[in-house]
Order: sequence, then structure tokens, then C-alpha cells
Amino acid sequence: MGNLLDCSFGLWNTQHKWHAPDQPKPVFLTDMGAHAHTKGFFIPMTVITGVFYMLSLLAIRLCGQWGFIYPTSSELEAIFGWFSVLTSAGCAGCLIALSIRDTVHHHRLNWQFTASYYVLAFAAADSNLVEWLFAYYRYHKQSNLVAVSFYFKALISLAATASVIAYAGMYHYHDHSRSARFEWVVEFLWAIYIFLFCLDLLPAIHYERYPLNDLEKGVSS
Repeated sequence: MGNLLDCSFGLWNTQHKWHAPDQPKPVFLTDMGAHAHTKGFFIPMTVITGVFYMLSLLAIRLCGQWGFIYPTSSELEAIFGWFSVLTSAGCAGCLIALSIRDTVHHHRLNWQFTASYYVLAFAAADSNLVEWLFAYYRYHKQSNLVAVSFYFKALISLAATASVIAYAGMYHYHDHSRSARFEWVVEFLWAIYIFLFCLDLLPAIHYERYPLNDLEKGVSS
């Protein structure tokens, strides 16, 4: 789950922060991954990030369904959970595709994949947030982790939404320098959001501390 941060920080350092060596102004993250000496690093990292993003949401959904973490409490919660898994798979595919079809050589196609990537990433994240709202409402008295995860995800989602709007608006008005800055902000926020999946899955590691019967007993009492 740290691979997106590794990828971002790796490009951040090797490319002189958010500047490309031959450009004085900030450039888009996908532009930096299009250079010949970074593309071999950028593509594998996006593959690993995309695959683990999907697998993490799949693990959360299955663990909740099987009772290893906060058990699924309603059919609607399960629907949002599986929708987040499906949209994360599409998001992963678009992320990998935009790294292969880079903006330097496939500009139009790259931006189509980029737009699809953002839409699907937000759909997956917001579906997961709604899924966690069910868990928070039902289990927050038994575990502080579910409350911490839910509140941090909500704050990150709001900040990322504002950043994407600013990113798209400035790109529309051809202010590419500022738009690129907001793209970097969005990617770092998304990486933090993915890192929060560790908190979601932590009860599965210490399963004896969060047994299904005790959780259900605590809720009903």
C-alpha cells in the first residue's frame, strides 16, 4: 500500500521535486513518469499500487462478510462494499493504462484514462466510506479504530474533492503550473487514504480481540 507513496516520492526526488530537469515550472505527475529514464520505474509502481488497491478493498469486503473484522450489518452495506471493489478494479486498470500510454506520446488517450481514473478512484473511495459509515454506526462503541478510520477518510475525501475541482478548473483555464500542484496534492491524499486500509484490516490480525460474538453482544446490549 505504500507503493504509490514510493512512486511519488521517488519521482519527487529524482526529478528535482515536482520539476522536470528541463522545465522550471511544476509539471504533472504523469508527465514526469513519461520520461525515458523514469518510465521503467513508473509503470511497475502503478501496477503494484493499482493491484494492491483493488486487493485491499476486496480483503476488507471479504473479511467483513466472513466476520474477521466488523461484520457486515446489512445488504446495503454489502452492495456498497462490492461496488467499491468493482470500481477499484477499473481504477487500477486506468492507472496502469495512463502510465503506459503516457501524455508525451499519447496525449489525448492519456487524459481519457486520467479522467476515468479519477472518477473511478473517487467512486471506490466514497463507496468504501459509506460502507465504513455502517460499521462506524454499529461498532464504534466496541472499537476506536473504526471511528478513527472513518473520520480520517471523510476529511481526506473532502480535501481530495476540493483539490480535484481546483486541478480540473485550473487545467481548463490553461494554468498548468498550478493545476499540476493540485494533481500532486490529490495523489498524496489518495496514498494516505490507501494507508488507512491498514487500520481497517487490523482487527483481522488480532482476531481473538474482536470476535464476532462479542461484537454482536456489545451491539445488542
